[in-house]
Amino acid sequence: MKTDPLNTLLPFQGLRSAEVAQPLHNGQRRPMVARELSASQIKRDDVFMFFSPKEDRRVSVLGPLQLALRLQLEFDPVVAAATERPRSIPVGTEQVELHFWWQYVGGSEFYALVVPNAQTVPGTDGQRRPRQLDRLQAAARDASIALKLITEDQLKRPEGRTELCYQLLGICQSARDLGSALILRNEVAAVVNRSGRITANELFGELGHFPQTHVQAALVELLHIGYLSTDANPRMSGRARVWRAEG
Repeated sequence: MKTDPLNTLLPFQGLRSAEVAQPLHNGQRRPMVARELSASQIKRDDVFMFFSPKEDRRVSVLGPLQLALRLQLEFDPVVAAATERPRSIPVGTEQVELHFWWQYVGGSEFYALVVPNAQTVPGTDGQRRPRQLDRLQAAARDASIALKLITEDQLKRPEGRTELCYQLLGICQSARDLGSALILRNEVAAVVNRSGRITANELFGELGHFPQTHVQAALVELLHIGYLSTDANPRMSGRARVWRAEG
């Protein structure tokens, strides 16, 4: 399992332990419950909503930066569960709501706060850092939680592949309506395991007796659970290669 010391999640990195028949949602009870957005937030803020295959429910987030992080959580296969707006912590005299909680496959848990560039300052290493870094870190220690402070620049790193996550989300959502999804997953896995690294177009050609949209949906499901990896970036094209995950 790979993690990034610079706070960037790694969507599509693959997970060697993933199995072809593995569900997108693991069915385990989540210890956190997302706070519902208030009527004023819905009216005033940019609200993004989508159905999360990983959580098997509708997710709502505020603003494009939170959306970017939530999409990366959706397609990082080592993230087993994720909840938006899980809790608040006291920071000085204020209550600061944390944007996300997630749990890795291995069991470790993290909270995250997304920090836009307007709330950062240049660091001595050339990277931007949250203006309230010390106060937030102290508050996290007092609350006995592991807190990731993820800046806008970190969210926009190429490794996050946010555009690819956005492109494939709808395909992944549609896969649940296919009655033959598991059969197609097995067909896709068999071709990839036999061929090694193969382009999407080559895969579609090998499985030309199935509707291409159905094969594409099965492929995206296998990417979502981490059975397969891909070099697609920033978007999936016919030339993108896929292979059995090694991580």
